[in-house]
This record gives sequence, structure tokens and C-alpha cells, in this order.
Amino acid sequence: MINNGNASFTSPTTNIPSKITGKNTTIKTNLEIPHAALIPKKNNFPKIANKKIKNNIIVSVQAMPDEPLHDENCLTALMKSVVELGGAKVLRLAGVRDIKNAKKLFPNVVVIGITKPSKIPQNYKELVYITPTVEDCRAIIEAGADIVAFDGTFRKRKNDEKLEDLIKYVKSENKLAMADIATLDEALNCYNLGCDIVSTTLSGYTTQTQNNPATPDFELVKNIKKNCDI
Repeated sequence: MINNGNASFTSPTTNIPSKITGKNTTIKTNLEIPHAALIPKKNNFPKIANKKIKNNIIVSVQAMPDEPLHDENCLTALMKSVVELGGAKVLRLAGVRDIKNAKKLFPNVVVIGITKPSKIPQNYKELVYITPTVEDCRAIIEAGADIVAFDGTFRKRKNDEKLEDLIKYVKSENKLAMADIATLDEALNCYNLGCDIVSTTLSGYTTQTQNNPATPDFELVKNIKKNCDI
């Protein structure tokens, strides 16, 4: 886990006995590279949210629509597992359905909401696809998300929307703004625009950073902390 005095997030991994091979094998669910969520000192956090997020793990419970785990019962079971058994205090969820379910089941758990397309395009490294528009922000806020996460890179946005407009909208709704970035310059830009959280989520997932090692980007975390009042 990347911690560095702030929060880190990862995805749950499940070992499933394989009935296909007939052998004593296991199938592992995809486990993304852990990333760091860095919280500027000038954030607008309510005290209770700050207490739950700082120095804790943010668990990402997500699946694409064409994956078996996207079934509502499956993702609800995963949420129950990480919250009730694992003690997770913060969940990162994709889509209105799962955000609503999480807030209904766990009203005291902090939910970070995002939107994603039903299918990730092949040229995803060139595109903004995580909560790309103000309308996406509106949908997940209405679903009950406490924090709205969005692409904070310099890539062109859908309908030529501006990053600062998303941030202003989220803040106007008294929600917290979390920027997923890939580089130090993007982190500094989001920091200066007033984001409450800057996360290294997209390091390695953009054309500019695609050659980064497939490991946590500790160097980016160090540089953000060095250059921002974190």
C-alpha cells in the first residue's frame, strides 16, 4: 500500500476454486496497482470525513458490465465483505446503482463515486473517460456519493468541457472533489484549482506515462508531497 500520511486505495482480490480444470487451482480477480490519494492541507473536508480517509485504505469495488462480478448481488457481497469483515471505511464505486446500494447499506461509510463507459475504448490512454462531464458529476452526487472523483489530466474532455467547471460544480453541491492524475504538472494544476484530493490513479494509464513501470508510482507521490502543501 502507498500511505505517505494520507490514504491509499486498492481493489479486493478473491481466490475462487476452479471447477473448470478439475485441478487444485485458483482464479484471481484483477488487482490494480495501488495508488495514493493525497489530501491538501487547504481542503474543505468535514472533520468526520477527514478522520475516516486519512491514513486509511480506500477500497475500490468495481467491475465492468461485461464481467460476471458486475452482477448486483456480487458487488453488494464484495462491499459487505470489505466493510463488515475487512473494516473498510471508504469505498470507491462506479455507477449510480452501486453508489445507492452502498449508501443504503452503509450510511456511515464514505463513498467516492465515479462514472465509466460500459466498455473501455481501446485508445483509452488518449481519452478522458472517468467522470468526464458535469452531468456525470450530477448523477453520482444525486446517487449519494460523498466525494466525486474525475479525470484530472490535461487530455481533451468530452464536449470540450473544462476541468475547472467540474470542480466548481462539485463544490457548489457541497461535495468533495477528487482529481485522478498521472503527472506532477497535472497534480499541481488540480491542486491550484482547489481539488480536495489529488490521486495518482492514472499514472501509467495515459500516453505520457504508458512506459512507467507496472508498480506503484512512489516517485510521483514524493514529488506531489514535495511541491504541494499536503
